[in-house]
Amino acid sequence: SRRQRQMCIRDRTTMTRSLDDVVDYELKARLSIPSDHPHYKEVRSLLVEQVDDELTELCPHLIK
Repeated sequence: SRRQRQMCIRDRTTMTRSLDDVVDYELKARLSIPSDHPHYKEVRSLLVEQVDDELTELCPHLIK
């Protein structure tokens, strides 16, 4: 909802990492994993899990 998004924006200004930081990190990390890496799927899965955890901490009211 709009109120939840506003709370997230307000709350994240006091956080060490912002939503933009997390999104930028995910993009850079994803692009840095070679597609022919022998453990690509596992590394990608761990990255997704890490980003999900960060987003849940950053904006818990948006994650259900």
